[in-house]
Amino acid sequence: MKNTDSLQSNNAQKLLTIAIPTYKRKPLLAETLSSLEKCNLNNNVEVIIVDNDHEGNNDIVEMIKENFSTLNPAYYRNSHNIGMVGNWNQCMKLAEGKFITILHDDDLVKENFIDEVMLQIEMNRSKEYLFAFRTSVLDQRIEQSNIKQTPDNSEFISKISVLDLFFTNFFHGTLGIIFDREKALAIGGFEENWYPISDYEFWCRWACKIGTLTLINKDIALYRIAENESMKEVTRQLFTSQSLELRRKLVLEKNVPAAFAKLVNLTTCVQKIQVENYWSDKSYIKKIPGKILVKTYLILFQIIIKMTKAILHKDLNHERK
Repeated sequence: MKNTDSLQSNNAQKLLTIAIPTYKRKPLLAETLSSLEKCNLNNNVEVIIVDNDHEGNNDIVEMIKENFSTLNPAYYRNSHNIGMVGNWNQCMKLAEGKFITILHDDDLVKENFIDEVMLQIEMNRSKEYLFAFRTSVLDQRIEQSNIKQTPDNSEFISKISVLDLFFTNFFHGTLGIIFDREKALAIGGFEENWYPISDYEFWCRWACKIGTLTLINKDIALYRIAENESMKEVTRQLFTSQSLELRRKLVLEKNVPAAFAKLVNLTTCVQKIQVENYWSDKSYIKKIPGKILVKTYLILFQIIIKMTKAILHKDLNHERK
């Protein structure tokens, strides 16, 4: 076990760091490590675990020694609780890899995870700085766990700009996203004051300052939805209010065309419905009429947004001429 305050970096840089921030979720962490153990790890990959439970005991250390020694993860414990977003940044500071992916302690990877990630790194490391994969959803809020596969669509978006991110966050947290560690630190890492959309704000900032995000049409992980902080009403409200502020910021700083100001409220309204639908409690999930109504609203809103985008796109092209 290493204390993060006294970490000394070594000179042997890995190609990829799989960083797992954790906090008082030993059983879930064990599941995450178990899924990772089934992957084809090699010498170019390091696994680190950064524990934000500064008052914890050595149970996790013993679990790793007894059950996951083949992963050979480096385990660090923060000397004080630095918060969830702070721990994401701590993961980046402690990592030795040129590229990093942050794997949360309740998510799972598929057996193709390492092979697909390393393939893309080898193919693109000289020209791409951030790329993401499709991920499926493991919904455990209902009596029988439900895996929602992401559609395998050959026309799935391959390049994502800030214009695309203005309308929606395409990703499940940081899951399945691989990015250049030094560039991430150079633009300031994740910002806690944007919680609970610190990841979304970071992707937008990355797109503005560094460039587009590449999305690869291969499913490599499972995003778990269970009873957690995101289900609280205050958190759901923050999702909406912070997203509204982020879109306004993108317009004010001229990262998107001024015409996008017309879509701020509408897009945020769509997101609010999506958040309520996604992070609602069990009773809400079981109400079939409610689900049908929500899906109908979302479809209608998406049609309106697409039509508005098409009109704005014509306006922008006209302005350029």
